[in-house]
Amino acid sequence: MVERMPKPKSRIKLCPISPYSRSAQALWEKSSNGIKLPLNERTLERVSFVPGKNGKPKGLIARTFISDIEGAKTAYLVYYPKPEHFGHFELSRTNTFGNPAGIFPGSVGSAFVRQSEGNYSVFWMQSSFKTGVHSSMNRSLASEYGGWRHRILEQVFGEAVKSSSKVSFRLPGELWGEKSVQEMLKSQPSIRPFAEVAEKNGFKLRKEGEYLIAERK
Repeated sequence: MVERMPKPKSRIKLCPISPYSRSAQALWEKSSNGIKLPLNERTLERVSFVPGKNGKPKGLIARTFISDIEGAKTAYLVYYPKPEHFGHFELSRTNTFGNPAGIFPGSVGSAFVRQSEGNYSVFWMQSSFKTGVHSSMNRSLASEYGGWRHRILEQVFGEAVKSSSKVSFRLPGELWGEKSVQEMLKSQPSIRPFAEVAEKNGFKLRKEGEYLIAERK
């Protein structure tokens, strides 16, 4: 299912950097299933638009189907910016071949998620761009999309609530020891969005091996 957005009065102008970013623009303009995401052949399952403060979309989350093996479905959840910002994010993307930035050029960030009976597992979340001296990304634009992790996790937890499922987050290797949840949140800012969205949706946290587990209170 693709959520429709109001048709713009005029065609959205994209800062053209590559055919892959122009291909991603189609996600804003088409409202049918079967769209192919740029630089890969994975089928788009769903597009959901992220509302901004003025009520207009400020981004979109594309969910791509990867596989369904013995009832366990895997997918990428990819956050794209507004089309006029695709070029900025593509120019500032990390350059490692095969990483999410290479698979989804022009994106802000992405997550790899597996859904099985009673559980959603978030294996990783990774931004697609970098800031700093050698980056074309200015900090104000990066800050505008700073909540992309929360937006993706809100979608995951929303689905978990509907299906009465728990949500697990795979921790970085250095946190596999005997640290408490509170100690981890202090030392690893990267897992705070998971904890914040879990609390917002009425989940409690516990640590189990290499995973942070969120279950309904």
